[in-house]
Amino acid sequence: MTPIILQPLFEQWRKEGIPFCVTNENYNKTESLYLSDSLKENAQIGYPFLPDELCGGGGKWLESNLWNDKIPDYLPSWQVEKIAVWLLQNRKKIYSVTLYLTSKCNYACPMCTFHGKGYLGEKSYFQDNPQFVGDMELEKAYKIIDKVSDYGISRISLTTQGEPLLYPHLIEVIKYCKAKGFYVVFTSNGSLMDKEMADKLKDARVDEINFSIDSIDEEVYKQVRSPNHKYYKNALQAPIIAKNIGIYTAVHFTEQKVNKGGFKQVLEYYRPHRIQQIRNGFECEVSDKNIKRVREFREATHYIHGLCAGNEYIILLDGTLVGCCSMYYFINEIKNNLPNVLNDKTFGESLDKLHNFLAKNPLMIDKCKKCGAYVPSIVSTQEKRVEKGYFVLRNFGREIWFCIPEKISSLPDDVLLYMYQNNLVTKMKQDGIL
Repeated sequence: MTPIILQPLFEQWRKEGIPFCVTNENYNKTESLYLSDSLKENAQIGYPFLPDELCGGGGKWLESNLWNDKIPDYLPSWQVEKIAVWLLQNRKKIYSVTLYLTSKCNYACPMCTFHGKGYLGEKSYFQDNPQFVGDMELEKAYKIIDKVSDYGISRISLTTQGEPLLYPHLIEVIKYCKAKGFYVVFTSNGSLMDKEMADKLKDARVDEINFSIDSIDEEVYKQVRSPNHKYYKNALQAPIIAKNIGIYTAVHFTEQKVNKGGFKQVLEYYRPHRIQQIRNGFECEVSDKNIKRVREFREATHYIHGLCAGNEYIILLDGTLVGCCSMYYFINEIKNNLPNVLNDKTFGESLDKLHNFLAKNPLMIDKCKKCGAYVPSIVSTQEKRVEKGYFVLRNFGREIWFCIPEKISSLPDDVLLYMYQNNLVTKMKQDGIL
């Protein structure tokens, strides 16, 4: 059956006299999105706003109007864009949100748009945005958490515009979130992590910590992160400490000019410790006109609005809700159009306002079109493999290494690869076998 959420769109096209032929086989394919034939053959559009329960398992379906030709293999890009924008505008359910708690940081990483030179050279982000300086009041944090809990959010990230471990109420907030049933995660530079802090976080029942580690070499670390020797030593050990006490741990490496090629060294350092996830990413630069990646990250030849895989719901320090991390770089241009979770009656109301703004506002559409951080939501991996005790996904230049559970790690690589490709490992984890 045609996904319920798409049926009104197709009826609208019929009323407008638009010729079309959309099926379960072609609704997520368009030729203009891909650079290579191999990518085109193996990839599908993963509409970021299509609810999971409506996009799969629905069997065959076909919707058409004024169509006498054969069923097309691919849709024209304008139809895909209309589908994407419709799904964005009519999205009713999300499951994850990020809550910024503090602007404080003990680092001044050169690439950082908040505390380094990654914003506009010598100009400070917080000079332009003083409303985001400081700590969120605990009662405001609780109020926001209550609203997103009532809405049905299941995962909350406490990653911030600074270092979460500097937020004075972090442990209280984590405990409050866990009492509400959230999966709780945050990202840290690791410099303030020791066994005592790790034990507090474990006792608070935090589910996952992502550590930003951009070099194992101390001289390089001084340039990309901090010259403080103690911070360097703490940061390198932080993922190991967290993993060893039972917290799901990830290491994230951001490639920059100074540390280019250093991901392999980071990988080899943490792989023997069986860190659950190790991944790489790329630096962005912000100008007064747009945002761009230092390393080309696009695999698309044509921008399609509503297809960005970078969608993320973030509640800023003053309660403002944005739809991706790029929006707060030009927030003063759009702030009067954005919802505030503290002011709106429900989180659902805030979401509806945001979705309408993202889908329809000409300034926002123009910003998205020029954003170098745009990555089309394509369900495709250029490579899947099993290597050295890890399952590896390589996609658009990025690699994510997932540690294979010890219970099945002795199986042959081809068997493990088959299990991962067919989601058997995920199902075994869900069923409590792993």
